[in-house]
Amino acid sequence: MKVNSRLIALMVAMAAGTAAAAGNTPAGTIISNTATAVFEDPTGPAGNTSGNVASNPVTTTVQPKPDFDIVYSGVLDMGTNAALSATNPAMNYNFVDQVPGAVISTPYVIVNNGNVGSNTPATTPYTVAVAAFTGGTTLPTGTIVQYFTDANANGILDGTDALITGPVSVPADLLGVAGDPNNAIDEGRLNIRQVVTIGTNAPSGSLFSVSPQGTGDVYSGGPPAGPVSTTEATTDLQYTQIKVFAPLIDVVPPSFVPDTTPGGTTTPITTTPVVVPPTGPTGTPVTDPNNPVSPPGTPGLPSDPSTPGYVDPANPGTSITSNPTGDNQIAYPPADSNTAPDVVTFVNTVTNKGLADVVNLFPTIATGPNAGQPIGVNNGDGSFTLPDGTIVKFLNPDGTPATLVGGYPTISVPAGTPGTPSTANFRTEVTFPDTNPVLNGVTNPAQIDILVGIDSKNDTGVVADGTSTNTIMPPAMQFGDSDGPTVGINPVNSVITQTVSPKAAQPTGAGIIASPDTSDATAVFPMDIVNQGEYGDSYTLTTPVVNFPNTAGGTTPAVSVKYVDINGTELPKNAAGNYITPVVAKNEELKVFLVVVVPADAATGSVTVPQTATGNYSTIVATDPNDVVKVAIVNTNPDLVTGNPGSGIDVDKYQTKGATAPTPTVAQKDPFNVLPGDTVRYAIIAKNNFNTPVANFVLSDSAAGQNVYTFSKFVSATVVPTTGLTGFTATVAPAPVYTPPAAVTSATVYYKWTGTLAGVAVTSGGFVTAAPTATNMDTVTTLEVAVDTNGSGTITAADIVPATASIRLDIVVTVR
Repeated sequence: MKVNSRLIALMVAMAAGTAAAAGNTPAGTIISNTATAVFEDPTGPAGNTSGNVASNPVTTTVQPKPDFDIVYSGVLDMGTNAALSATNPAMNYNFVDQVPGAVISTPYVIVNNGNVGSNTPATTPYTVAVAAFTGGTTLPTGTIVQYFTDANANGILDGTDALITGPVSVPADLLGVAGDPNNAIDEGRLNIRQVVTIGTNAPSGSLFSVSPQGTGDVYSGGPPAGPVSTTEATTDLQYTQIKVFAPLIDVVPPSFVPDTTPGGTTTPITTTPVVVPPTGPTGTPVTDPNNPVSPPGTPGLPSDPSTPGYVDPANPGTSITSNPTGDNQIAYPPADSNTAPDVVTFVNTVTNKGLADVVNLFPTIATGPNAGQPIGVNNGDGSFTLPDGTIVKFLNPDGTPATLVGGYPTISVPAGTPGTPSTANFRTEVTFPDTNPVLNGVTNPAQIDILVGIDSKNDTGVVADGTSTNTIMPPAMQFGDSDGPTVGINPVNSVITQTVSPKAAQPTGAGIIASPDTSDATAVFPMDIVNQGEYGDSYTLTTPVVNFPNTAGGTTPAVSVKYVDINGTELPKNAAGNYITPVVAKNEELKVFLVVVVPADAATGSVTVPQTATGNYSTIVATDPNDVVKVAIVNTNPDLVTGNPGSGIDVDKYQTKGATAPTPTVAQKDPFNVLPGDTVRYAIIAKNNFNTPVANFVLSDSAAGQNVYTFSKFVSATVVPTTGLTGFTATVAPAPVYTPPAAVTSATVYYKWTGTLAGVAVTSGGFVTAAPTATNMDTVTTLEVAVDTNGSGTITAADIVPATASIRLDIVVTVR
């Protein structure tokens, strides 16, 4: 292994394939020498040449001088190698991107630089033991190094090669002799192969070096001089360097148009604006009430908030914002009308800066002892069920099932470089419990974060080599009667009743929301719109259609129906007449007030006012179907002149003489003069001025306390059905819902009377339908009139006089 000019020349000649003489004088060679003198023998004739005398012979025996080296095959042995090292091997002995389980075989030569060998005259075998030396590096777990002979030097392990398990014999390179055909052959070489098998669990990125290191006899000049067992110096080793493949893959939000061929080349896209939910704190007004925000998947308008992204390839109604630099994408799904689980499908992109790869796909977590490992239950169909019930399924870019390899869904990605990474897309389908309104049982969903992991099959184990976050912002909303400052609403289906006085004044401005319950004509319902979803939204409040039964038997629409804010300011309307709220931030609520002004002619009763709120972005719909406006009982027309102003029942009596009945007029209430024998006509009109029916009503005229029947003769008493009854019509039920206090099904007049006829007491015996005449009695003691309104055929306490209805009883007498 010592460097000398002769050795260099020999190695150069060997490498060049020349036929120059090479080798060392074999040990055991006997070198003999005899001198000869040729001269003219003086004893012979002149000029002879026969004088010839030989010296005594001398001999020298060549002693063993062993030496060896192990070198790269085909690379010059330059002795102590300062240029090449464990970290700087020869170019052909540097291997990168080797996957676990790979076998790396490199050729070496054991060179017999000495003169000892089984092929020398001394026939002394010369052996060298070979072992692996790692040059300060560490073999990865499970990696083994073996050495084989390569007798035919074909570079392939075949049947002629043998595993080296101990010292191997290396012949000497014999010194050439003139005429010897082996002169051009270096007999002192043994071809071997170093075979490294990388452990199947070798960590990615592992870097290590291995060199064969020989141990054999090497001549030493002593003292004492002679062969000494010597191991090659570490400075004279020639290494094979191996780097285990380190995946250069990552998963990111889609930077490219989703392709439909696994592993196919994608084309960069131009930024595509997608409609997103409105932002801003609660109370931020919408820009355009006629387009507060376009629902996702619909054509956008300039007033729509938008950001770069794409639409869900399986559900175009869901906008997904893509942020490749932030390694996160966010989906904003709208609501639906069913209770089935909701689904959002993301597109993810795998980037590869290294070898062609097949990539495992799975959900994972970012922290903790299991960080980067698959989580949930692997269902064996490309999907995983997470602990909260969410199902994550991986699909090819066209939506078909991903190829399963080793139980995991996979995607293939071509080779790339750091400067030009290759890409491949896949879909991540996330199925999660429905998050629609409280009707479906979920009242406050949280955002859903899915950490997508990808793992190279070119390395060991299943641990994420790259991750990206897919986030879902689910919608949810409650709408109902306010429960005060607490975020939320009164229990679903709670009935709130507002009682109003239709004849009272109506508050204005900020006083609207402070409207008292019964002393004015305004019903006010404080309402909470609770955005329990994970993105902001504004809402359309459908203007309810409210009609009230009126005292005339028909219906009258509400004077006004409107929504106002906490300041009493009316909310903006769209062209359809519905109200648009400002933005309600996620997990916050907005208080509004429904204000219903009741018309002055409203009859008493209860009108249900259903309300509906619809998310302008989420499309979520919530209702409060059962708030009630109750109309109080009021006197709609107090008679401040002649009647009883404190009561809603007004009874007026008019009189005329002669053949004409009262018309009636106010003047017909005045006194006038009569003569015996004159006919006097009375009209008694009883009117219900309440805005509600009056039950158990009887109109009477009797002799008690007055002398009309003492000085007059009774002729007749009648209620003319066509003119004597007004307002006795069937009750109308206005939209949306009206609950009348009572109803009229028919109107039949009944009479009840007592008196005398020719001095004999007579009676009707109860209520009868026949009107009394002079043939029944000539003097009245009592006279009563009532109306059967429920078709019972008799007069009961259930019979009513409808609101504003009246009864006219006409009585005719003759002055005695």
